Amino acid sequence: MERYSDNLEEIMKTEEIDYDDVQLGPADLGKNVFEAGQRHGICQICQKTEFSKNMKRINKESDRLVIGSIFQSDFASPEWHDYFLNHSTQICLSHLAVAMQRIRVLLENPKSIENWKTERSILSKWSNEEMLKVMTDCERRNQRTINEKPQYRNDYRRCAVCNSLKGKWDLGVVKSKNVKMIIMLGCVLNGSFTYEDSQDFVAKPQIAYVCHSDFLVSFQEIIGFMKIDNVDQFLSCSKEDIQSLMEDVTCMCPEMKLAEFARELSKYSWRIRHFTA
Repeated sequence: MERYSDNLEEIMKTEEIDYDDVQLGPADLGKNVFEAGQRHGICQICQKTEFSKNMKRINKESDRLVIGSIFQSDFASPEWHDYFLNHSTQICLSHLAVAMQRIRVLLENPKSIENWKTERSILSKWSNEEMLKVMTDCERRNQRTINEKPQYRNDYRRCAVCNSLKGKWDLGVVKSKNVKMIIMLGCVLNGSFTYEDSQDFVAKPQIAYVCHSDFLVSFQEIIGFMKIDNVDQFLSCSKEDIQSLMEDVTCMCPEMKLAEFARELSKYSWRIRHFTA
């Protein structure tokens, strides 16, 4: 079997990473530096420490049930989820803003509330009419807090790949055409995007918000297609596998050559090393 080992040894040399094309998140390093005397707490959902002024205590049981059902898969553990449902506790305003946005989306289409409720057993005690009222009251009570904090009004975006509503802490901002191409390559391989859709995505000049999960899924699809465990083994791939992959690459980026793609894939794997699904 012919291999590209001899041809790519120069390609995969370590080089300086350009941070401008992907921003891993909106992190503010000063945000988590707490000085003596400043009050702070821990968000029950993400377990991150925040200033008290950037948190909201959820006292009402119905609010905890609604918000807890929205984030039921996002808690650090089932125990933390159960504790949240049964105790007055705090969440960060970023998660509260996302919850209010999801509630508004459901309220815009009341018929969707029934399906949403049946998937969450903790809400079964309410009828559809009661559920509608509970969610309306929850949104009205808690949206006031968000309105008082302008920086949290737009603290969420839809992922350009899966269209899921995500907090900005779970999104990467993609500017580079090459990074878009790698993301779309994984999507084409798993069948979630057609060639035409992927070409449109790559060609758009606007920045794209992509969730960390889709960053990882695309990379895993590429690695799985090449039958390797990590990008360092790319050199040992067969000629047939590389040629097949490059056919998909050139459909989205006709000017992309093998050497450039190998470098971009190596840099991509380095950028997402701290991402979690």
